[in-house]
Amino acid sequence: GCRTAAGTSQAWREPLRDGLDWLAVELHRRFADEGAGYFPDPWAARDSFAAIGLPSHLPVRARELLEMERNTLRMFTSCGWFFDDVAGLETVVCLRYAARAIELAGADAASLEAGLREHLLAARSNDTTLGTGRDVYDSRAKPAHPGEVRAAAGYASLLALAPDRVRATIGAYLVGPGEHDTLLVRHRRTGRSWSVAARVDRIDPTHLSVSVQVEGDDREYLVEQSQLPEHEAEEVHLALRRELRHGVLTSQDDRRIAEGVLRFHLAIGMALVEQLPADPAAPEGIDFDRIVRCLDLLELEEQVVPFDAQTRFYRLTTEGGREVRRSLAPLAMRFGFADSPELEGREARLSS
Repeated sequence: GCRTAAGTSQAWREPLRDGLDWLAVELHRRFADEGAGYFPDPWAARDSFAAIGLPSHLPVRARELLEMERNTLRMFTSCGWFFDDVAGLETVVCLRYAARAIELAGADAASLEAGLREHLLAARSNDTTLGTGRDVYDSRAKPAHPGEVRAAAGYASLLALAPDRVRATIGAYLVGPGEHDTLLVRHRRTGRSWSVAARVDRIDPTHLSVSVQVEGDDREYLVEQSQLPEHEAEEVHLALRRELRHGVLTSQDDRRIAEGVLRFHLAIGMALVEQLPADPAAPEGIDFDRIVRCLDLLELEEQVVPFDAQTRFYRLTTEGGREVRRSLAPLAMRFGFADSPELEGREARLSS
């Protein structure tokens, strides 16, 4: 069989295929039974759908059943078996199609998912840290939140942070204002719609989360920033960056970045180093707020604190004046120290 790395086991392919074959039989049965209430010939309707697309005049549930069949067929996309591992991207995509088909199956979706997960238990990854196909399904294929919840969270996030970047089309959904401060979310293919209340909470300067309540659903969904739709997550990131970089970089820094002479991440680190005097005995002009903004930007961009900044911070909090030590000590962990360097230095002096 096809592979990209020599010596990998392909034993995972059989239980994966068995599981999807079993799931397809169950889904096809449900399509035939329920589809008979909407189509004179459900299979002819499905084949016509495959050829000409989804008719918009059909009832919502009829369109959902056709979408279920569409994803049932998609989960057999051949590249899911071509490569080395059940945790590969290609197989994960096939499992995502399976998860979507299950989601549309109706009342017994939970039992179908349980059956698929049971089959996937026998599909073992070549990487023991990734576990089995069931682990891959749970961690990478099954969505953490329903699509309409993520779409509403993405829309609400940009409405709060960058209203000029809001867009109505988010993946397979249309999102817009609803009644009484709610959002109206509609699936573009099936026509299913939801009334959603979404509240954006700023956890700290670099993170937000969105609480989502769907009408008719007792659950409250908490959507983390990393769980937003990809485009909206990137726009939120850029909005936070624009907010935090104010007052951190100089106009000269901005010009050099625009000209490609200086990398943005490097400029942040340099700005942090410059805010920490090299001589702890003469700490004039420390801008505490700017230091915090530099740290926030580094955290937002997932960059480490430069070693030169750590060194200067340590010297300031062990050799600087009392007020400087007191003001900087709360930032110890953000600079990479387990505790305040001031305390560590004092203990070292006492022990000597």
